[in-house]
Amino acid sequence: MARKSRITKKIYVIDTSYLTELFHVPGYSEPAAVREIKKRVGKALVAEYLLVVPGPCLFQLADHINEDRENDTSRKKLCHEVLKSVRLSMKNNKPWMITPSGEKEFQEQILQAFEVFAQTYTDRNVDLTDSFIVEEARRLKNKYAGLNYLVHIWTRDRALKELEPDSEPDSFVR
Repeated sequence: MARKSRITKKIYVIDTSYLTELFHVPGYSEPAAVREIKKRVGKALVAEYLLVVPGPCLFQLADHINEDRENDTSRKKLCHEVLKSVRLSMKNNKPWMITPSGEKEFQEQILQAFEVFAQTYTDRNVDLTDSFIVEEARRLKNKYAGLNYLVHIWTRDRALKELEPDSEPDSFVR
């Protein structure tokens, strides 16, 4: 009798630095990184891995897009492209799941994020959005404990990458 292979499931918590590459945000993206990150996201979607975008990363992404003051038309077009992805995600969690979801969950997670930030991350020079990403990755790791899930943080930031629950062997950082 053939032995069943054990498939490793993965969850990727996506940082703003990956989103700026994915959407090719002027001043925040590099052509080689755009290609690599789009390739990684494409593979993850085909493999049906769970992609999670913390809400604070979307706020940062929008702020970075809005900084492009030279081209109103491209800025608006890019904002609408992100909006389209956010709408799809809110409707069916594809291409990613946006967290936290639900009013009560949002309130609880925001409060917890500030508490953990104040107690732990201010001493480590980690900003609030990054601390939210780390805590979201840890929450997902705990939620799926025992189910053979690996939880990674997709980021270009080495310091943030070092805080992910499971080390990613072929990571793409700066």
